Amino acid sequence: MFSWSLLSPPSGRVRSGLLFAVRLVRPCHLALSILLLPGLADAVEARPDGPEEVLVAGRKDPDSPATAITPVTVVGADAIAASGATSLDQVLSRVPLFGTQGVSGNQNDGGYGAAFIDLHNLNFNRTLVLVNGRRFVMSGITTDEGVDMNAIPLAMIDHIDILSDGSQPRFGSDAIAGAVNIVLRKDFEGAEASLGGGATGKGDGAADTASVTLGHRFGRTSVILSAGQSHRNAILQSDRAWARDPISSAEPEADGRLTVTRGLVATAGGHAISGAGLDAVMTGPGQSRAFNAATDGYDPSTSRFLQPGLDRETVNLSSRTDLGNSVTAFTELSFAARRSVTEAAPATLGTAGTVKYPDGFVIPASNPFNPFQQDLTLQRVLTEVGPQRTTTDADILRSVVGTDGQAGGGDWSTSVNLGLTRQTYSTRNAVNLTRVFETLGNGWGQGSCAAADGCPPASYFGPGSLSPTTARWIAYTAETRSTYREAQVQASYAHPLLSLPAGVWTATGGVEYRREFGETMPDAVTVAGDQAGPDSQPTRGGYGSREAYLDLSMPLLKDRPFAHRLDGLGSVRYSDFDHHIGSFATWKTGLSWSPVPDLLLRATVGEGRRPPAITEAYGGATASFMTVQDPCDSATGLLSNPTVAANCRKAGLTPQFTQASPLVDVANGGNPDLKAETSHNVSVGAVVTPRVLPGLSVSADYYDVRVANAINQLSDVDPNLIGNLCYGSPGLGSPYCALVQRIPSGPNAGQISRILSPDQNIGAIHTDGIDLAAGWRVGLDGIGTLDIDWKNSFLLDYLVQPMKGMAYQQYAGTLPSLGSTGSFSRYRSTLSADIARGDWDCDWTVRYIDGARVPGTDAALYARAPGIFYHDLEVRWRHQGLTVRVGIDNLFDQKPPALIDGATNTSVATYDVVGRYLYTAATVRF
Repeated sequence: MFSWSLLSPPSGRVRSGLLFAVRLVRPCHLALSILLLPGLADAVEARPDGPEEVLVAGRKDPDSPATAITPVTVVGADAIAASGATSLDQVLSRVPLFGTQGVSGNQNDGGYGAAFIDLHNLNFNRTLVLVNGRRFVMSGITTDEGVDMNAIPLAMIDHIDILSDGSQPRFGSDAIAGAVNIVLRKDFEGAEASLGGGATGKGDGAADTASVTLGHRFGRTSVILSAGQSHRNAILQSDRAWARDPISSAEPEADGRLTVTRGLVATAGGHAISGAGLDAVMTGPGQSRAFNAATDGYDPSTSRFLQPGLDRETVNLSSRTDLGNSVTAFTELSFAARRSVTEAAPATLGTAGTVKYPDGFVIPASNPFNPFQQDLTLQRVLTEVGPQRTTTDADILRSVVGTDGQAGGGDWSTSVNLGLTRQTYSTRNAVNLTRVFETLGNGWGQGSCAAADGCPPASYFGPGSLSPTTARWIAYTAETRSTYREAQVQASYAHPLLSLPAGVWTATGGVEYRREFGETMPDAVTVAGDQAGPDSQPTRGGYGSREAYLDLSMPLLKDRPFAHRLDGLGSVRYSDFDHHIGSFATWKTGLSWSPVPDLLLRATVGEGRRPPAITEAYGGATASFMTVQDPCDSATGLLSNPTVAANCRKAGLTPQFTQASPLVDVANGGNPDLKAETSHNVSVGAVVTPRVLPGLSVSADYYDVRVANAINQLSDVDPNLIGNLCYGSPGLGSPYCALVQRIPSGPNAGQISRILSPDQNIGAIHTDGIDLAAGWRVGLDGIGTLDIDWKNSFLLDYLVQPMKGMAYQQYAGTLPSLGSTGSFSRYRSTLSADIARGDWDCDWTVRYIDGARVPGTDAALYARAPGIFYHDLEVRWRHQGLTVRVGIDNLFDQKPPALIDGATNTSVATYDVVGRYLYTAATVRF
């Protein structure tokens, strides 16, 4: 058993010292490098000649990726440097293999500064992320967990292997979409320092980054130390004209025009509604006028970040020591600190028909501040309290120690991998509802308090009507703490089995023990449901696994007629998990055939299993508002179904029942009874390297992934599904009826107050597509060297079956949920052309995202996104170890398409929302 005390983060004093040391890099890294290593002025990083080694199916394949059986995309250090990126997620986001269902560090309400990636749109929890072939500890974002790509510094990366055919038994059973292996530098001698910065074309969103990497060999021990920091300023949403006044609805009229509603229904002064026909907006103390939904709603963009502020600091130390007798000890130590600041609109009171406000925020006629002298409900944005600003502090630690060597004619390796992530989410200007009700005064509302306690009775009518004293009384700082721990012990042995004319058959076997634990604890006010925002309950759980795998590499034929090469592979993994998940086997087999040296044909087939993540199995319920259509609403047309009509009557609702608000409180949470997902993966492809065109390589791979028992929440597939399943069942006999809650009494009796939507093993997912890549390097007389790299991904189908027996829904070509997921565009492409001459390089990159539509809306103007092109330009100058880069991303300042999402007017997860970005950077090596 592991002692988790070994994983405790540094004390405050030690952590402060680490961060102080990192910050010293920023102004002094060049001077430190020169002073500390003057004797290494002529040292350069040693890199062997020949093809790049890629770890595929447990073996080193020196001919990859051109002859690999498994489709492999390699992103090298040069490509990373040429991208102008300051973080790993920026590098990978330009590879079309990756979808937009991950989480971007640019999302204000997404990853809180973390960035998760996904392959082929199958979500980040189905993509296995490795560092040097071993797992990297997860980072939680309160409701999900994934590997924060930005915890891995670019300065330490040698190259990245993207294994995109799914089913990777060598690394884990859960690589359903594939695996991403980040290979760090091993042999670095000298010093390297980098400094860069940039800003948008509007002068905001300024960012800077600095890093220093030192490497030296001390006798038998080689050491690499890298430290870096980066900073990025936030961008306010209202600073982009297209993002102001978020469009919440756009209804087509008979004459073809659209009635557009912008902003929130609530207002800064209060939107007063009563059963007597009152519908007014408060404009001042005792002053009001008729409410106009098109112009009076509060604009949340004025207090919402489009891009959050972000600070990152990293320290990495790796070493290798030759112990003699062909044995090497190695260590990998890493520490990353992340602080992000996100900002959202002030808390809102009074959304009627919800758990917190079954009858709305009711202010009775007896309230002395009520200017209408009648009972009413008030929808009010608490601007006096201020925007809700969330600061996320995350510490990520990882320690790997191990040995490798040779024995008995084979290669062996052992390692222990410990990881810990601790995060704190602090939200200023959250609102305590109990105290809000107290300020209404005794006899006027649901509570009372005394002015002597700092709680005077308050007026909520009119902008600025709340005094600073009242604002301080009702506000508090919400705080959620989360922890994720991971321990992994591995041992492997690779040995030649037999030597044939085609090559040596090699078997690689390994065993692994892994333990994972996660917990999230919201503050007491949030757990009690007293906050004005979404409810959230604690999460706590974990699991252990015992696993073993066996890989077989089989060269079959070589240099025969119509068989220049014929190779096979086989891989199997056995996993035994705790609890009801149980034990199972996953496998993969593949074959590659080169009839001639210019052509390679390849195919793989395999199966994977993904156990439920900790938040999926043990996640506490977390609520959010979603647009839901009540099946009993007389306007829906569902009442024409006799079963639905009878069930609505049985629920006590009349045929004239009308839904008060489309916004319904939906609570998502974990399910300890979940089963593991099962995937069936097939890939078939070809690689062409024509000898008549040296330097040209073209590959095309078809993939087909079918996931059974897919884990998801029905509300994510279709927010209306749970209600429809309930009221479409005879006699309300569906188990889903227990998940639909209605208000039992009062003015809003019968309205849906909450829908429970736990994680479930839903029906299935079926996706297929084609990945096409081409690269060509050619010398141009009198000009220089032209290097072309073209990567494409075609999505043919992305079908989701909500439940077994139900019809599949087509997601390809759509933007199904702008607030939480990105685009399922049918085509994504990145074309890069680099011309190098002497000390100069010029790189032009064109990125394309195919058009998509928002399903379920008739407003064509705001429901279709056209195809979008982005152009990036970079110029580099290299001279005697110094490289200077100047570049512009989104050269023509392409705006994102206007889409209805009620928040940003576009899909932040899909499109560039920052605009033109200019940067410069310099790297010097000694």
